[in-house]
Amino acid sequence: MSHSRITVSPEPMGGVPCIRGLRLPVATVVGMVADGMSREEMLEAIFNPTGAKGLLPRRWVVMGDGEMLDIIVKVPEKVLLAEKVDPATFARELPMLAAVKLYELGRLSSGRAAELAGMSRIEFLLSLERYKVFPLIGELQDLESGRARRRM
Repeated sequence: MSHSRITVSPEPMGGVPCIRGLRLPVATVVGMVADGMSREEMLEAIFNPTGAKGLLPRRWVVMGDGEMLDIIVKVPEKVLLAEKVDPATFARELPMLAAVKLYELGRLSSGRAAELAGMSRIEFLLSLERYKVFPLIGELQDLESGRARRRM
């Protein structure tokens, strides 16, 4: 069965069924309905996620403006206290931390990780030392796996 208001595509949400044009997972809407939310509450949560009511617990609202997405993440205040940072500083650093870890795990190329971090690829690679990540880990792993295959 096909629905004109639901789209499934590998980009931008990795194949997750979404409401067309909103990058809003269908599962999020179904969960809101299951939680008994009214239409007005759903619209408030989707289109004004930082409003007084906030987001539903453990849910992310993802809305895009074309190239970049806004993702709202609930962070316990104790995390900010442990990190000794204010929310604005933490919010600025979080994309870099995510970029570094995703690059380190091999889930993002250095170019895509740099995009996520909001800097050039060279700046990103040079900043990896601060996070104790080898700048060319992916390339090194490729070389090592090639060497191992040649030995076989």
